[in-house]
Amino acid sequence: MTATRSTLLGASLMVGGLVTAGCAKVPEGEREVDGVRFESEVTRSGSALEVSYRVANRADVDVYVVDAIPAYANGSLQAKSANTVYVLGSGGDRAEVSKRVFALPDDKTFAQMPAVGWAEVAAGEELRRDVSVPLPLDEYRPFTDDSVPKLPDSVEEVIFCVGVLDLRDVYPEGVPTEMTGLAHSDSAAEAQQIFCSDPVPLG
Repeated sequence: MTATRSTLLGASLMVGGLVTAGCAKVPEGEREVDGVRFESEVTRSGSALEVSYRVANRADVDVYVVDAIPAYANGSLQAKSANTVYVLGSGGDRAEVSKRVFALPDDKTFAQMPAVGWAEVAAGEELRRDVSVPLPLDEYRPFTDDSVPKLPDSVEEVIFCVGVLDLRDVYPEGVPTEMTGLAHSDSAAEAQQIFCSDPVPLG
């Protein structure tokens, strides 16, 4: 994946009453969607990580925010849910909690490709969401091979990330109205900008 500059404005995180602000640029997506703004508040509250975030679309094009992730239970994929997130490694002792699409692993085929759901955010509109993630974190990755980092044995900090898709290249004639999401793929990853919070300590 070719990394490009990822823009995060106005992000704020609250942990134990301490508020910090800044930019976290890992991981980075392929696309940069000018005019999209991301704000987040990540709080550890007892046995859960509480996340509130906002995606404001100030661009001149509709965007699609990854909003629902399929759960895996009882040996099969379950219905997509806005309360499900991917939990994986992000280098060192950091974990990534996210709603985003991933490029396909090399030389892999799938009988049933994991697919995510999206929320369309028209130009001038915004999306607000709250997510509660149980602690300690339980690894959940779209692929089981090494293409996606494993959750470290000891997690010291976490980032929360959301994928925002500009699908004009994928659907030049416009996104079909009946579509509510898409599968992980290289083309989806190339159309995605990833917004992330600053790291939040879990110790």
